[in-house]
Amino acid sequence: MAEGLSNHIEYIARQSGGAVNLKRADVVLLVVHPDDTGDLWLDTAAVALQIMTKRDMVAGAVVLDQDIADVIGTGFPLVPIGKEDHVVCMFREGWRFGLFFDFNPDAGFSVEEMQCDLGTLYRRLKYRDLYDAIADQAVFSRLIAAGWFPFVEILGPEFGEFLKFSEAGFELDEVEAKILAKFDSERIEPISSR
Repeated sequence: MAEGLSNHIEYIARQSGGAVNLKRADVVLLVVHPDDTGDLWLDTAAVALQIMTKRDMVAGAVVLDQDIADVIGTGFPLVPIGKEDHVVCMFREGWRFGLFFDFNPDAGFSVEEMQCDLGTLYRRLKYRDLYDAIADQAVFSRLIAAGWFPFVEILGPEFGEFLKFSEAGFELDEVEAKILAKFDSERIEPISSR
């Protein structure tokens, strides 16, 4: 479906005198207006992630992957999208691809709903390995039996290592000790304040 859509967008661009190659783009955003004109952004539209953080952040601070507790929305804050517009967004996250489209038959496009849907799609692609591991009853049962749950503070490399041990059926003592050693007062204090 995405390949057919990409080919069609490239064809329409050629018909209008432009040449584009969507195969090399990481983020493709197409907004088609009611008069059948459209705006196409290939890796040029500013993308904003709406996130919940694991710790208090100050304006201008660098946010790293390990600071993110959850992604609740993704949007394009500088792209004007009207109520009657149609929107297609294709993007990559690592080796995975996402496709969002709203052809808006009722002429009531909601930017807020798009941001929520894109955030969910992005989160599912970015953290796919975690979702797959939790969905695996054998792995998840081993974690629960050992007294662990993938709470947000250990998500990331720490939980990834924990999952590998659990999936392989290894004893968890070694990895547990490494994770527990990282929970000093400096790390526990922000958790308590939240």
